[in-house]
Amino acid sequence: DCRKGNCQPTIVEKEMQEHEKTDRDTYLISHSDDDHFVISMSGLHNFSELCRALPQELTKLKPLVERRIELHKEAAAQARNARNKK
Repeated sequence: DCRKGNCQPTIVEKEMQEHEKTDRDTYLISHSDDDHFVISMSGLHNFSELCRALPQELTKLKPLVERRIELHKEAAAQARNARNKK
């Protein structure tokens, strides 16, 4: 869980394209907490089967922010304002 562990990018490598290094950097994260994990359950192939096998408190979907709709409206307003200034 990088949010709890405050993990930071510590290694920088050059991105490879067709076996050659490019000018673009790739940042690798050094995880500071190996005891807490976040798993994107919706990205797993057998999500529904995992939900049946795991305890309900482990599979309950939780929003990242409480005021999600307000946050989306604020972001949309900022995008509209930025577009109107151009």
